[in-house]
Amino acid sequence: MQENRIFFHSIIDIYPSAHPVGTKQQQITNQENNKLLENLEQYKKRIEASEGDTLSPRSEKAHLNIIAALLEVIIGKSPGIEKKHPDFPNQARLIEHLCQFEMPGLSKINLELKFAAAMRSLESDS
Repeated sequence: MQENRIFFHSIIDIYPSAHPVGTKQQQITNQENNKLLENLEQYKKRIEASEGDTLSPRSEKAHLNIIAALLEVIIGKSPGIEKKHPDFPNQARLIEHLCQFEMPGLSKINLELKFAAAMRSLESDS
């Protein structure tokens, strides 16, 4: 947020008010600018606070069941699926492929943990 404060203060320095420094109008303008900067800081704090939100247990269970069902379809363990996906004969090959995306959450260990949790979730529903 310090960067924003510096940025906005530099804009104020670049585009000074037509009013002489110290006039009542300049003081009002400075107060308004400071209030805007405070509001920006508050919004940033709200965004940062919401980034740590977690799923409800019910939503997490639903996500794990979806992952498990897709995993079973791809690996060929799902009823009605007669053969495995030719590119993914096993879970290890699927994980290897997904790791190539280099996205947050798609590390080998995280995928292994999520797939295992997903399969446990699906089995607990049976």
